[in-house]
Amino acid sequence: MKFDIAGRKGLGAFYDLNARLDSETLSLTAVGQADLGKRLAGPAGIAVTANTPSIERLSLGAVKGQANFVGRFNGDIENFTLRGDARGANVSLAGYTLGAVSGPVTLARAKGEIGIVTSLAGAGGRGQGYLAALLGSRPSADGDIAILKDGRILLKRVRANGAGLKVDASGSRGLLGGLSFKGKAELWNFGAAKLGGKGRLGGSWSADQGGEGKPWVFTVDARGTGLALGMAELDRLLGPAPRLRAKASLQPSGQVDVAEARLDGDKAFAKGAGRLGSKGELAFKLDWNAEGPFRVGPVEVAGKAKGTGAIAGSLSAPRADLTAQVDQIDVPRLPLRNAALTLTFMQRPGGGDGAFSLNAESPYGPARLRTDFAFTDGGVNLSGLDADAGGVKAQGAVALRRGRPSSADLVLAIGPGVLLTEGSIAGTAKVVDSAGGARATLNLTAKDAVLRDAAG
Repeated sequence: MKFDIAGRKGLGAFYDLNARLDSETLSLTAVGQADLGKRLAGPAGIAVTANTPSIERLSLGAVKGQANFVGRFNGDIENFTLRGDARGANVSLAGYTLGAVSGPVTLARAKGEIGIVTSLAGAGGRGQGYLAALLGSRPSADGDIAILKDGRILLKRVRANGAGLKVDASGSRGLLGGLSFKGKAELWNFGAAKLGGKGRLGGSWSADQGGEGKPWVFTVDARGTGLALGMAELDRLLGPAPRLRAKASLQPSGQVDVAEARLDGDKAFAKGAGRLGSKGELAFKLDWNAEGPFRVGPVEVAGKAKGTGAIAGSLSAPRADLTAQVDQIDVPRLPLRNAALTLTFMQRPGGGDGAFSLNAESPYGPARLRTDFAFTDGGVNLSGLDADAGGVKAQGAVALRRGRPSSADLVLAIGPGVLLTEGSIAGTAKVVDSAGGARATLNLTAKDAVLRDAAG
């Protein structure tokens, strides 16, 4: 960081100042007359500029792009206004980029409180996904925010508009020091993000704080109207009019307590409650149920399913444990009944994203499967696979790409069941990916084996 300041005596108690600060992330200049003893700007104010070549560094990686501000400072250090224009270029967030964003910004301090008023307009918006569909090519936003003497933030006004977005919210301060923030939002244009998307999602929220040092209490109520997100299975479960309700509180310590979050859909229901600690600790419980059929490739889950879940760990290292009870799973030639599934998402020290297990009843006796998994580009890797169902035992590893095995290394032991009526087959099966597609090598030994389709 480099800081330079130069000055010479001007009229009266004022000095002509020229100051500059340069760092890797930010450059600031201040030019004009000031009374250094009173820390007061001259009658014409002080011209201020600020430039950053990388918003990403200032926002800790959340937003990318460049920005600059040109304005004028008037007043003294205790009571002042800083008015100017802000501009950004190639501002990116979550796959959405604005070619340009600009608008007036006013920062003022009076009676110990700081106010920020701005009105920004974007142009050249582009990207993929729901955020791009909601904001569109020319989004706009304006806000009026106050930082009170006690450090609390009052959102007096927040408005935003986009190709599929409208937000209108306002806040106020009560006579006894309480704060409130209420608003409405409406979302649409889902078809621009996903083929088959349509309808609208509208909702309202309220947030109230009884006074300094007291928690903020939030409520949310959102409903869909003719809604479809373009994801067939999710749209079937939610239906055209899903409803989301939640109640939570933000404690002065920073802890968030979720009293209840509830989602009601046409074919599915879920509710949960829990806590997000001030240091990122997670402790949530949930219950859910849904009506089938659910189809995953050649497998169909019929009937009803229900389950519970827990989310623990921390934001930096979360762990999710989900369980489900399923009436029926229709695997080709091996229908399963009364299935119990357990799914764990957790980053493992040696690599991997979690584990999955299944226990069920089949026409050939108990069926079980257990495996670790790790997500990769275009698929998932299964390791530590151990399956025993329908007379087929398999152990080893499988890599799935686009829903099909691209590589596998399995030890097989097959007895009477879904494939054989009697006898046995044992050995290994290897699948390797190649330019012409997956190639399989089988090394199997049969003993008195009779294939079920060939029996009789």
